Amino acid sequence: MGDTGTILTSSTGSTWTSQTSGTTNFLASIVWSGSQFVVVGESGTILTSPTGSTWTNRSSGTANFLNDIAWSGNQFVVVGNAGTILTSPDGITWTSQTSGLTHALIGVNWSDNQLVAVGFDGSNYDSSTILTSACPWGDNTPLRAGLWSLIGLPATPTTSTIAGVFGDDLPGTYGTNWRVYWRPSATPYTDIFLTPSSSPLAPSVGYWLKHLSYTGSVALQTGTAPTLITANPNCPSTVGCFEIPLVAAPTGSGVLYNQISFPLPYPVAWWDVRVEVDSVAYVPSAATTYVNNTYWVWNGSSYTTYNDVLKPGILQPWQGLQVEVKAASRGHTVKLLFPAIPKTSQVLPQTDPVASWDHGAPTGWAAALLDWLIAPATAEEQSMQTMGRRGREAIGERERDARRDAHGRAFQEGREWNVQLFAEDVSRNLQNDDAFLGQLDDAKVGYDEYDLPVPPVELGPPEATTTLNVVFPHPDWGTRAGDYVTDYRPTNRGAPAASWRFEIRTDTAGGVVQLRWNGPAAVLKRSVLLDEDLGTRYSASDAQYAQDGITVVMHQSVRHFTWRYSGKPNGRPGKD
Repeated sequence: MGDTGTILTSSTGSTWTSQTSGTTNFLASIVWSGSQFVVVGESGTILTSPTGSTWTNRSSGTANFLNDIAWSGNQFVVVGNAGTILTSPDGITWTSQTSGLTHALIGVNWSDNQLVAVGFDGSNYDSSTILTSACPWGDNTPLRAGLWSLIGLPATPTTSTIAGVFGDDLPGTYGTNWRVYWRPSATPYTDIFLTPSSSPLAPSVGYWLKHLSYTGSVALQTGTAPTLITANPNCPSTVGCFEIPLVAAPTGSGVLYNQISFPLPYPVAWWDVRVEVDSVAYVPSAATTYVNNTYWVWNGSSYTTYNDVLKPGILQPWQGLQVEVKAASRGHTVKLLFPAIPKTSQVLPQTDPVASWDHGAPTGWAAALLDWLIAPATAEEQSMQTMGRRGREAIGERERDARRDAHGRAFQEGREWNVQLFAEDVSRNLQNDDAFLGQLDDAKVGYDEYDLPVPPVELGPPEATTTLNVVFPHPDWGTRAGDYVTDYRPTNRGAPAASWRFEIRTDTAGGVVQLRWNGPAAVLKRSVLLDEDLGTRYSASDAQYAQDGITVVMHQSVRHFTWRYSGKPNGRPGKD
C-alpha cells in the first residue's frame, strides 16, 4: 500500500497483484484483526476488506491525516494528525477519543496489556509525545448502541458488582438505559435481569449487556489476576490454567449450552484449551462425545463459530462464549482448562512454506486457515516454550495435528478448497462472515464433523434484536437436519461438480444487503451464483462482483441462493 491508493497483495512475497482500493489518497498503515484488514491514510481515509482484494470505504468522521492503526483483540485504534485518536470494534463505525493534544500522533501499538501512541510537535522535533492507555486486564471491550454484547470478565474486579464494573463507564440509569442479564445453566434459555446494580459478577460467567444509546467501551480499571490452578498435570501450561466446570442437562438426551466467559486478560488459542473428563485431558476435537469442539461468540447480530479443526479461534479478553455440553457428560466431572499460554499476536500460528505450489494468492481467511493447517514453525514453538508450555500430550492431539497438516497440504495443492461468503447491511451496521462452502478429501455426502451448525434461536440475546445470518439449510439430513454455517462436500479424489443452497436471513424485510465472496481464482472461474428468487445468474469470477459483490434487496426476510461449481476433470481446482 502507499501513494495514490496503491494496494498490492502477495502470498509469496515475490509475486504481487495490484488491487483496486477505490481511492487516490495516500495509504499509510494496515492491520489484520483475524477477520479483516483495515487501512488508514490521507484525508481521514479508512478502508476495510475481509480478503485483501475487495475494499470498502468507511466514514472516519475526520479529514485529518491518519498515520497508524493497531488491533488490540477487541477494537481498532487509529492515530493521526492534530492529536486524532479513533476507535472501532469492527472497522465500520468509528468513535473519536480525546487525546488532549493538537500535534501529530504518528504511531500506535498494542503490547497485550497497554496501548502506546507516539507523536511529535512538527515545529519542534525535539518535542516528542508518548501516550499510554493501560489495560492490565485486556483492552476495553466495545459496545454499540442498541445491540447486545455477550461478555465476560478478564479478571476479578476490586468491586465485583454491576455498578463496580460498568457504572463508571456507562451513562444513564441502570435498568432504564442499560441492563445486564445472566443465563444460569440450571434453567436453559432463561435469562435473568440482574437487579439491583449491586448484584455480584463472576469471572467465569458470560453476561448479556446492552445500552440503548451508548456507543463506546467499558474497561476494568482495578482488580486482581485470575486464580490459576498450577497443580493439575493436564494443564498444558506450567504457569497454570483457569478451570471452568461444565454442566450437563440433568435429565433426557438433549444438550445443554453453558454460557461462560473467557476468563484471562490476554488472548489464548482455542486449540491450546483442554477438555478434562474425569481427570483425563483431551483436545476439543477428541472430546466430542462429551463437549462440542465448537464454541460460539456473539458479534452483535449473529453468532460467529470457531473450533480447533478448520475454523480455529483465538479467545479474547472480555469474550463471553456458548459451549455445548452433551448428555454423555452427565455423571462425569467435565472441565475446560484455559492455559496461561498467551498468543503474542492476533494471527494464527506462523508456518513453514510447504513447497513451491502457486495457485493464486490466498487472502484473508484462506491465508489464516493455511497458517493454522500447516504445522507451526520452529520459532513459534520455541516462543511457546518460553511461555511455559508443558510437554504432556492430550488425547487426540497428535491425530488432530496430523490431520491438520494433511488438510494444509491439500489446500496448498489446490485439491481441497473453500469459498467464504460475506453479507453486510451497511445502513444497520451489521456484518456476517461466518459462512463457508467447499470440498475436502475426507468430507462426506451429507452431514460430517466439518459441517458446523447454527446454534438454536433460543441461544440468542434476552430480547428480540437485529440479526443478519447466512446459512446452509439442510432439512434433508435426517437426525442432523437443521441450519449450518459451513457445508463441505467430498472431493471423491477429484473436484466433482457440486451445488450449495444458502439463505440470507434478517430480522426484518425491506433492507439492502451487500453479498461478497472470496475463494481460489480457479474455483471462482468455474462457479456461478444463482439468485433463486429473481432468477438472476452471476459469474463468481466477474471483476465487478469480485470488487463490489452484489446488492441484495431483502424483499422478504429470507432470500434464497444457489452456488454452482462445475468441477474440473483433472481433480485439481487450484491448477489451470
